[in-house]
Amino acid sequence: MSTIIFSTMLLLTLSLASIGVSYAGETGGKSQKEREKALESKFWDEKNHTEELKYEISFLAKKLLDMSGEETITVSQEPIRKPFLGICSEVRPGGVELTCVTPGHNAKLAGLQTGDIVAELNGANLVSSKTSEVKERFYQELKVMKAGQVMAFKIYRGSEELDIDVTVGEINQPGYTMTIRRK
Repeated sequence: MSTIIFSTMLLLTLSLASIGVSYAGETGGKSQKEREKALESKFWDEKNHTEELKYEISFLAKKLLDMSGEETITVSQEPIRKPFLGICSEVRPGGVELTCVTPGHNAKLAGLQTGDIVAELNGANLVSSKTSEVKERFYQELKVMKAGQVMAFKIYRGSEELDIDVTVGEINQPGYTMTIRRK
C-alpha cells in the first residue's frame, strides 16, 4: 500500500512540476517539425492549460486520499537544482539520435536539432554496433555534467558533420509543501 501511495504522490509531484511541459507530446499525428512549431508557438492558451492542470491535480489528490484512507495528507518536495541540456535521445548502433530538442533551452539555442545524430560527446565516441556500449558512454558523459560546463557535440545532420558546443543549463524548481484534505 505504501508503494502505491508513494507512486501516486510522485505522480502528483510530477504533475505540479510539469506546468510548462505537459502538452509536449500531445500533437497527434503531426510531423516532428509541426510538433516543434506548435510547441514554440505555445499552441494552447494559458487559461485552458491552467484549468486542465488544476483538474489533473485535484483528480490525483483525491486518488491519493482514497488510497491512503486518510482525511489529510501533507506532501513536501525539496528544491530541485540540476544540470539540464534540453534534449531527449534514443541510442542507436550508429550514434545517439536526438528525438527532441526543447525550445528555449541551451541545446536548441546552441543549434542542436531533432533528428541530429550525436557521433561524439566530449570526445567519447558514440558510434558502435553495440548499443549497450554507446548507451554506457553517452549516459556516463551526461551523469557527470555540471551547470555552466560546455559539452562538445560532434553530430551528423544528414550528410553534414557539425561540431556544436552546448553550455549546460540548470533546472531550478522551488520546493513546496502541499496539504491535501477532504472537504
